[in-house]
Amino acid sequence: MVKITSANKPPQTLVGVAGSTLDLPCNITAPTPDDSVALVLWYKDESTTPLYSLDARRGLLDQARHAASDLLNGRAYLSITHRPSTLQLKPLLADDEGQYRCRVDFRKARTRNFDVILNVVGR
Repeated sequence: MVKITSANKPPQTLVGVAGSTLDLPCNITAPTPDDSVALVLWYKDESTTPLYSLDARRGLLDQARHAASDLLNGRAYLSITHRPSTLQLKPLLADDEGQYRCRVDFRKARTRNFDVILNVVGR
């Protein structure tokens, strides 16, 4: 099990094998029962443009709009059925190595950030 860390703690480090499938975790559970997720954004390294987004601002989370950057070339999907949710990269490429940040905006609560460092090893 991978422990998820918030932005004010050291990021979790994951190691993945190039060519395999890797899940980057992000805890999207609302802090209170009367709150819900409005937006999930994944960033890589120092980019200010999201690599992947899940937009539930206009409805329910299970009807949210998924949008992935062209850089991912159709290799990513954010699964919200798992706890924690995961951004699945398939297949994992050497260029995927880097630091990822998951930003979760809630309808009521403050935004939360989770950082993961991904190291990719060859096959």
